[in-house]
Amino acid sequence: MKLDSDGSPAGLGPERDKAILQEVGVTKFTGQMMEYGAMIPAIQSKRATLSLSGALFIRPERCQAVIFSNPVSCEGEAFVLPASLVGKVSSYKDVAEQSLRIGVCGGCTQQKLSISAGVKAGNIVIFPDGTSGMKLLADKRIDLLAHDTATAADLQKRLGDLFLT
Repeated sequence: MKLDSDGSPAGLGPERDKAILQEVGVTKFTGQMMEYGAMIPAIQSKRATLSLSGALFIRPERCQAVIFSNPVSCEGEAFVLPASLVGKVSSYKDVAEQSLRIGVCGGCTQQKLSISAGVKAGNIVIFPDGTSGMKLLADKRIDLLAHDTATAADLQKRLGDLFLT
C-alpha cells in the first residue's frame, strides 16, 4: 500500500477494499495506515471497527483473536534482495545459515517464519512499512526484505535499477 499525495491510502488493496465496502452499502468511512502488528490490537481495543489488508494472513492464532471475512486474495512469501544474493537465498533457512540481516514488518508472518527458521534475533530488523523497509535495504542496514508476494513485487518495482548491479 502507498499514500496518495493527499495522504489517503492508495493502491490495489485500498481500491479493492473501497469497492467491497460500497458493494455492501458502506459509503461513508475513514481509514488510517498502521503497522501490521497494530491491526488486530486496534480491533480488539475498538480503536478500529475493521481492518482491511491484502497481506494479513489468516492464521489459527489470529482467528482466536478476531473474526475474518472470506479471503479476498491469496498470497505467498517473497524476498526483495540485491542482485548479489540472487540464487543464494531462497528460504528463511538460507537467511539463518548465512547469518543475513532480514527486514520484516513487526507482527507479520515473516517475522515468525524467520524466528522458526533459526534467524538470530539480532539479524531480524523490524520495519513499520514497506517504504521504511526499502530505505533500510537501500542503506544496506539489512541484506534482504521479506514480505508477501504482491507487496514484495511492488517494492521491487519501486526500487527500480537500484538492485540490478
